Amino acid sequence: IVVSSSGETAESVQCLRQMKGSKNGNKVLTIAMVNQTDSSIARESDCCIGVSAGEEVGVASTKVFSSTVAAFVMLAVALGEESGTLTDAERHHILSKLDEIPDAVQTVIERESRALKQDSGAEHALEIGDCRMWDIGCQNV
Repeated sequence: IVVSSSGETAESVQCLRQMKGSKNGNKVLTIAMVNQTDSSIARESDCCIGVSAGEEVGVASTKVFSSTVAAFVMLAVALGEESGTLTDAERHHILSKLDEIPDAVQTVIERESRALKQDSGAEHALEIGDCRMWDIGCQNV
């Protein structure tokens, strides 16, 4: 699975091409998980999962990252259903928790933006990261 928001990340495109061009590359199923489904990675992979997060405004795109995580959860549910290793109760629990995320995110945004505005005295403020998920947020790991 090649993951890239833009679908044009140079290192990821290079790895995909190198793997496909290898001796057994034709025996490996390649899956693109990208936001841009008209990208090189999407076109050159065997299949594509579009995360549908909308336009990418910057490299640190939280909505694309969050949508990609959600897509992996849904892929895991689909694979669990197909293989018979996920019960209906487990499926329902996972999907209901996934469905709760938008409201939980909105609650956090409202709470944190009030605190940030109070602390800074600014009418508009932007906080970028606090390192809690730094290791999975790195692009070139």
